[in-house]
Amino acid sequence: MIFDLAPSSDSKLLLAYKDSMKDLGEFFGINWTKNPPLVFLVKDRKSINEIIGQDTADWLVGWGSRLRGGVFLLSKENYEKESINKYSDEKYYGLLKHELAHCFADILTGDYRRPVWLSEGLAQYLSGECLRRGKPVILNHFLDYFETEGEFLYRESGFAVELLIKKFGKEKLLELLRKINESRPFKNSEFGNIFEIIYQQKLSYSLFK
Repeated sequence: MIFDLAPSSDSKLLLAYKDSMKDLGEFFGINWTKNPPLVFLVKDRKSINEIIGQDTADWLVGWGSRLRGGVFLLSKENYEKESINKYSDEKYYGLLKHELAHCFADILTGDYRRPVWLSEGLAQYLSGECLRRGKPVILNHFLDYFETEGEFLYRESGFAVELLIKKFGKEKLLELLRKINESRPFKNSEFGNIFEIIYQQKLSYSLFK
């Protein structure tokens, strides 16, 4: 498949990219100056489907992958026309940072994204999505999402990661990501063992109160 690409002149998006790279670099301790992730603005749903290789849901507006070269976003111009999402600069630049966060985390995990709740929760937390969402009264579903996605994944996982960082600090979370790289692939129960070694506590909902 061949695509016709051209540099973007969107100065606000470029500034959001630079700010996101700086913030994420500081969090992960990674000075990503050589071959940093590129951002590809995809024109429409048909192009998204061609790139991914299958029909996609109408809510999908972006994805990020270090292995695939960076971040892919549905263009601002067709954002509402080609998806069910409402556009705002805040959400769009948050989406950019969310997908860039995946690229940074991929470096530590060796591009392994299990459990899904941790991968998505970290990207939500770092992109500020927790600040724009209402916090659930109780977190009691996110651990179900080890290799699948679903309704409660995006409602709860960002707050679960936020709680881990507030309770135990950033360094333990980064250590967990690096351990994922060393131990992959693994099953959900095996991840629980890895988690317990690092946090000295069992992985259960009682920890997230």
